[in-house]
Amino acid sequence: MKNHALLEESVKQLSTILETQQQLLDEHKANQNYAERLENILTPTDELSTQGDDLFIGGCKASDLIEQYGSPLFVLSEDTLRNNLRRVKNAFGNYWPKPV
Repeated sequence: MKNHALLEESVKQLSTILETQQQLLDEHKANQNYAERLENILTPTDELSTQGDDLFIGGCKASDLIEQYGSPLFVLSEDTLRNNLRRVKNAFGNYWPKPV
C-alpha cells in the first residue's frame, strides 16, 4: 500500500511537471514569431526593432535598459517625440490664431 501511494504521488508530480513544460513550450511557440508580429504593427515613427531574439528601442537593447533601470519601464524616444511635435505644429500652425 505504501509503495502504491508513493507511486501515485510520483505520477502526480510528473504529470504536473509535464503540464508545466507543455505550457512553456506553447508560450515559446507563441512568441517565436515575435519579430514578424512587431513588423506588422510598427508605424513609420516607431523606434522599435529586433536583432535576433533581442528587442531594441531607439537603438538601445531593451534587456540592457531593464537591467539598468528596472522593470516595469516606460521608454520614450526623443526623436519620435520631437518628430511628432513638429507634425502637430505643422498641422495646426497655419490654422491656429495663436502660436502652437
